[in-house]
Amino acid sequence: AANNISASLNDSVTITLPTYTIGGNITGLTGTVILQNNGGDDLSRSTDGSFTFSTPLHDSDTYNVTVSSQPVGQICTASDNTGTVSSSNITNIVINCVNSADTTAPTVTAFEIPSTSTSLTFPITAFTATDNVGVTGYLLTESGTTPSSGDPNWSATPQTNYTFSTEGIKTLYAWAKDAANNISASLNDSVTITLLETGIEDEVGETVSESGEVEIDDPTINLSDGRDEMDNEKRIYAKDRKISFKGKTQGLENGKVKIYVDGEVEKEIQIDSLGYWKEKIKFKKETTYSIKFEYYDLNDDFVSKSDRYRLKIDTKDPEFEDMPMVLNKKAGDKIWWNALDDYKVDYYKFYFNGQKIKTKDNFFFVDNNTPKGVHTLLIRAYDKSGNKTNKVVLVRVR
Repeated sequence: AANNISASLNDSVTITLPTYTIGGNITGLTGTVILQNNGGDDLSRSTDGSFTFSTPLHDSDTYNVTVSSQPVGQICTASDNTGTVSSSNITNIVINCVNSADTTAPTVTAFEIPSTSTSLTFPITAFTATDNVGVTGYLLTESGTTPSSGDPNWSATPQTNYTFSTEGIKTLYAWAKDAANNISASLNDSVTITLLETGIEDEVGETVSESGEVEIDDPTINLSDGRDEMDNEKRIYAKDRKISFKGKTQGLENGKVKIYVDGEVEKEIQIDSLGYWKEKIKFKKETTYSIKFEYYDLNDDFVSKSDRYRLKIDTKDPEFEDMPMVLNKKAGDKIWWNALDDYKVDYYKFYFNGQKIKTKDNFFFVDNNTPKGVHTLLIRAYDKSGNKTNKVVLVRVR
């Protein structure tokens, strides 16, 4: 009655509200889909079946399940995906995935074969392609007619070599296709096939005969990459320090050949009983050498000598000067570049908008028919010895 108040006693209670999971079922999925609930709680799935988000909700909380990232080549939609939790787990959300229509054909971005070959079978130097979904097939044909998607020669990976049935000037076409059987336009390249007796041969030049009683074929040089290296100035350009020489004579059977390098005898080779000879020389460094051949009969008497040739060994690739990774251009604009070499750049090949061009120029103009958008430009610089280097930039055509 006098309003005196006691001291208190206290106690604690932990209140745990029940939580409920949010989930459902996925059907038709062939790739990877990412789902979200209420704009977060990312959930990645790559197979059909049930799914459950990791973060549960309380009673009376709202949920909103959406597709954050679609699988490649499919469209996934959500149904029964919004609502309010009412004292139970949510298990009836449905994610249904179907294949989307793909009408975009792949693009063959690069294709190259050797310009010459002494064999019906030769390597494919470059074969690449891109697609908005993915490239599923590569094909080489001898015709520019678009092949069937059911052609049995389609390969899941780019071909690394090809075989023609006969020699001559041949053109080869490269194609790519995607899973929807869209087929690209082709890129093509040509090769001149000349079948030789053995190996890869390039004529070195005529011999100067001092005897009318023997016949000496021109010596030949065997280069590893099969290019025709001789020009009218009797120069040989090689990117390999190991060079093979060979020849054939008539009337000098069991004689010998002396190979002179820079005025000194480098090799002395026995001519066999059929008149053939061959020898491989490994040159010590990259420089220019003077080469000459002398021929002797079986009695070691001098018979003939060849012209003098210049052999330049060069193993260094050209180098491109810096240029932007992305170029913004419009139809008619000029695109230029520059490459340097320890000797000189001989020519360029560039691949752009489905075309492959070989040129001495270090520039080209964007064709007026080039579609707007981003295109890949691949440029290759070659020197006289066949060394090469690549430069890839993106060209955004406005």
